[in-house]
Amino acid sequence: MQKPTTEEILAIDGSVPVEMAARYLGQSKDFIYCAMQKQVLPIGTAYLREKEWCYDIRPQALVEYNEHGGVKRYMALEDHLRKVISCTVEKLCS
Repeated sequence: MQKPTTEEILAIDGSVPVEMAARYLGQSKDFIYCAMQKQVLPIGTAYLREKEWCYDIRPQALVEYNEHGGVKRYMALEDHLRKVISCTVEKLCS
């Protein structure tokens, strides 16, 4: 399926479907689910309702996150943290 445009995202009245948000960010649905549950993806809210996760993805927040390099910045931070942790573990084990 094709990546939605910014205009299509902003035209949504209410919550953006997870599948559409994933395509827009160039990520998997699992990335969206996991990152929102961990509260590290500032595009809306993930919450438990009667043992089921619900996702409220705000169009404006999604667009702002995408336009300001959100996923790339998140992935770079994650990579940096992995290197720091690995280096620290090596020093502790030496």
